[in-house]
Amino acid sequence: MERLADSGELSAIVVGIDNGGAQRDEEYIPWEFEDGDMGGEGGQYAAFLAVTLKPRIDERYRTEPNETAVVGSAFGGAISIYTAFEYPDTFQYAGSMSTSAPVEPLFQYMNGTERGPERVYLDWGTEETDRPDRVVSLQREFVQLVEDRGYERGETLLTVEDEGGVHRETAWRDRFPRA
Repeated sequence: MERLADSGELSAIVVGIDNGGAQRDEEYIPWEFEDGDMGGEGGQYAAFLAVTLKPRIDERYRTEPNETAVVGSAFGGAISIYTAFEYPDTFQYAGSMSTSAPVEPLFQYMNGTERGPERVYLDWGTEETDRPDRVVSLQREFVQLVEDRGYERGETLLTVEDEGGVHRETAWRDRFPRA
């Protein structure tokens, strides 16, 4: 962010939200699972961002309320996409770096959505796990779901497949300026 601000390319207020540590899975995944070992509170988290936190920031700081992005990585990326599709009037832009989430519920959710944020950014590395081919395939399927909602690559959808990219903060840092 400092490099982008120093270059004059971007002026932004960044609000970082600490995750729930051991409760991160529950906090970032909206869907409960039958075995009860993860998920269920993501809808509350998304509502907190849209209904509580965002209005407070807009009241307190000089913001452009209709120029707001929600961005995250891994599970944080999945909840960012969910949040922006649930609250597109609040979050006009969504970004997910190395989207990581239980695949089936996220795909079902996207199949049930229509209107979302104005623009979407998705990226992933080709060496993210011990099963990189599976990850790349799922990411490409997810991109197709977003395109099926009416997003066009290069216009309202930007995707980056990072050759050799891994599932790590350093990879996300390097790809962030493109987002």
